[in-house]
Amino acid sequence: MKILYVYEHLTIYGGVERILIEKMNYLVNNYNEKVFLLTYNQGCHEMPFQIDDRVEYTDLGIMTYLSYRYRGLHGLWDKFKRLTLFRYKLKDYIDNLKPDIIITTTIGPINHLLKTKGNARLIIESHGGYDYIMDLPKNSFKNRWKYRLQKHRIMKADSVVSLTEGDANLWRTIHNHVVVIPNFIHFNLKGIYSSLEHKQVIYVGRFFYQKAIPDLVEIWKLVNKRHPDWSLELYGKGVYEDFLNDVISHYDYNIKCHPPTSDIYKHYIESSIFIIASYYESFSLVIGEAMSCGLPVVAFNCPFGPGEQIVNGENGFLVENRDIFIFADRVCQLIEDIELRKKMGRTGVTYVQRYRPEIIMPMWKEFMESMVY
Repeated sequence: MKILYVYEHLTIYGGVERILIEKMNYLVNNYNEKVFLLTYNQGCHEMPFQIDDRVEYTDLGIMTYLSYRYRGLHGLWDKFKRLTLFRYKLKDYIDNLKPDIIITTTIGPINHLLKTKGNARLIIESHGGYDYIMDLPKNSFKNRWKYRLQKHRIMKADSVVSLTEGDANLWRTIHNHVVVIPNFIHFNLKGIYSSLEHKQVIYVGRFFYQKAIPDLVEIWKLVNKRHPDWSLELYGKGVYEDFLNDVISHYDYNIKCHPPTSDIYKHYIESSIFIIASYYESFSLVIGEAMSCGLPVVAFNCPFGPGEQIVNGENGFLVENRDIFIFADRVCQLIEDIELRKKMGRTGVTYVQRYRPEIIMPMWKEFMESMVY
């Protein structure tokens, strides 16, 4: 079976990038599948994570983002030429490869793939979630047209794979073949768990809008008033870096920012609580990672990941209605009760075993075989 992953670029040290590469590596290592990765805007950027040598990688070098160098008709003409070149190169690549399965995680290339995929089965893997892709404001003819167009294209795909049951139920309103396969967790392999006695709370993730970084700061301001000896350690990068640096330089909330690191498990183990304040999550890899290190988790009950990963009161706390005061109270409750922290931490370690690669990847293999044979 020839499996082709099509992705715009893999340049960010993010959860989606990592899990895609790890799945490709697993397929060639454990199942000896023929796996191919095709990007079109990678250019000279290095891959953020190591790809197995047996995964055959090609970049088409389209660089569609360069069209934004120009304004007006010049920009539109440049974009048209690049998209035309993309379709030509994509068709040539697929005609020669003749894949059995094509998987994409973004809707950008779907229209081109529908016209060039040949006999391959086209699968949309929903990492952003239905709301992120389809929840467009209907306040203008342009947006209503864009929504109908996206819906029409997605309906033509052979299947949608969702990471959570809640997200899958939304996709089922527009597609007849939706399956749920959660991400597997990149487990803590050190065999060492946090003692939960460190006066550190940790957040790991991008500093983007989705992650509600300003809300995280507001929550920590409330926690800091009651427990100024505890610190909030943030690991990531993104558009809120300047905001965070400004907060740190002007206020003494005991917040510290760190760049992404390849040894994040060391820092999970040095912490006692994991918090995340996202507006939405399809499936949060970092929640599972933190649990695998023995950390209880506090999160807003947003669509849809946290609610399917956290059992409220058992391996962490789910906070309703984006109430930052209750969120801060839950963090303080865990700070003040080490026995509760340890109980939830032990429960979390057991709970995340269901997301082991050897459990999740056979689901992928069975699903892909059912699509082809």
